[in-house]
Amino acid sequence: MTSFGCGPDAFILDEVNAILKRFGKNLTILKIDDVNNIGSLRLRIRSLVESCKAELAETSTVDRKFATTKIFEKEDRQRTIIAPYFAEGYSEFLPSLFKLVGYNLVVLPTGNQEAAETGLRFANNDICYPATIVVGSIINALNSGKYDLDNTAVIITQTGGQCRASNYYSLIKNALVAGGFAKVPVLSLATGAGVNNNQPGFEIKWGKVIKILVHAILYADCIAKMYHSAAVREVEPGLAFKLRNRYIEEAFPFIENKDYKGLKRLLKQAVADFTAAVEKNKRVPVIGLVGEIYVKYNGFSNKFVTQWLIEHGVEVVPPALITFFSTSFVNSHYNRRYNIKKETNPQWISDGLHALLLSCMRKYDRICQPFPYYRPFASIFEIGKLSEQVINSAADFGEGWMLPGEICHLAEHGVQNVVSLQPFGCIANHIISKGIEKKIKQVYPQMSLLFLDFDSSTSEANVFNRLHFMIENCKEQLAEAEART
Repeated sequence: MTSFGCGPDAFILDEVNAILKRFGKNLTILKIDDVNNIGSLRLRIRSLVESCKAELAETSTVDRKFATTKIFEKEDRQRTIIAPYFAEGYSEFLPSLFKLVGYNLVVLPTGNQEAAETGLRFANNDICYPATIVVGSIINALNSGKYDLDNTAVIITQTGGQCRASNYYSLIKNALVAGGFAKVPVLSLATGAGVNNNQPGFEIKWGKVIKILVHAILYADCIAKMYHSAAVREVEPGLAFKLRNRYIEEAFPFIENKDYKGLKRLLKQAVADFTAAVEKNKRVPVIGLVGEIYVKYNGFSNKFVTQWLIEHGVEVVPPALITFFSTSFVNSHYNRRYNIKKETNPQWISDGLHALLLSCMRKYDRICQPFPYYRPFASIFEIGKLSEQVINSAADFGEGWMLPGEICHLAEHGVQNVVSLQPFGCIANHIISKGIEKKIKQVYPQMSLLFLDFDSSTSEANVFNRLHFMIENCKEQLAEAEART
């Protein structure tokens, strides 16, 4: 028995079903919600009882071999590794970073409706929308004929946390077996403690790449900040988009050579070009963007909301990606304070690493300061402190306390309209994002919040109609502010 929409059940049921099939058994699933038809449930139970009676007359001892994908051995290091597309302006850097550790990585194109439909066929339909797109994109790529299946592997991140993202690894393996691609290894790019998968040929020595990885993320964040501000103030249509693409591509050689100084020089040049590309002192409506990490950054998954807002003259303020990866510094304090879990490293080590990161962030802030609309990086501890006005900081599952913290930070810096994007059925985001609305309004009465859910059948008309109302609200606020000044 499973409750409708229960995220963990989606992948657990797949695993249970696979085990039962190995022994010739069937799985009966009863989905329970407050409007379920009791008659249909009884019918399924009757069928189960009758099948059990029939099995009593048999003495089947079926034990099929466990089916899984090939293990990535040391001789597989030369395989081309394909990765699903994550976010515009970020995924493009991955091949260069993987080249530093000796692997040939190819990032798949951004998702599309065909990928979503394929994902529905090869993944549990109760799984969240990002997983559906990721699974579908990988299956379509392997079916495309572009890749030699004997020399290809797939990679996915794995956090080890409560989120379903931790289980993409097994979801993809199941999909590859079902699709006839069992000879293609699936790699886990694990970032969580306790995640240990059998992949002898894949190892990343983080000490060699962590510094350039941090610089690459900060560089990408800075380009994104300037692009979103410039796109609605550009003196020539399409110029901001061209500049973003240009400075993304020109960064690859510097990353591959671990040339940190060169990367900063390139950013200085980008700042000058973006500054020359915008109208000065142009005030426009501003909308902040928060939510589940995949949906808020991946254009296809959110119906290209960011681009749509830009086309309607709105400056979009998404959070920096480095913020998401900094939450562990704050969580180390919360884990100790609330006895959530034991921290193995001394607190001073975590705090020292955060101090180094913050110092690096401030250097990038100084480089970008000449750009007239630049928004500096936020300290993750500042975001954590602000979130305590709204939610207990022990809520660290999914985006957890970070999501309300980001909303509070936007409000503190003059952004009074925020859109929260999440996949339908993303439990952590639904509980927190929608659950905090009343408290947010108490702390910030002028805040206007809009929650948008996405899945493979989300109506574009519904999404954009609701956004139109928010834009009109933004314009009214802007007009009132200009009248006062």
